[in-house]
Amino acid sequence: MKQKLIILFMLLGAFSAFAQMKNEQKYIPEGKWVLENTSAFKGNVQTPINSENFGFEIPAEINVQQEGLTFVYRENKTKVGYFSIDGKYLCFSLCTEWKITGNKLQLQTLPDMEEENPIIIVLNYNKK
Repeated sequence: MKQKLIILFMLLGAFSAFAQMKNEQKYIPEGKWVLENTSAFKGNVQTPINSENFGFEIPAEINVQQEGLTFVYRENKTKVGYFSIDGKYLCFSLCTEWKITGNKLQLQTLPDMEEENPIIIVLNYNKK
């Protein structure tokens, strides 16, 4: 599993370096983002999501400050670190691609290339 992540990060780094030449780097706007809803899709079919089944906890809040991001979880109220790959991908307990639409932040997991029909998880946050 670690080897898959390392290879994925190397590929994403190479891709994002190329994409950065074509586009300006993007940033998530500062402020508090609160979890609105979650959904999961297998193919084009929405499926129930339970974070216990996936082995990770979903952040209830994401606080974006100039110096970095803080993820706040409901269960244990701990804050953890993260890293970003050229401002397009955000990795914490899972890796996601992010986009901003209006006052909403959407995080979508990256598909596992080895699975024929991977589950895609989408997390939607509102800016408060």
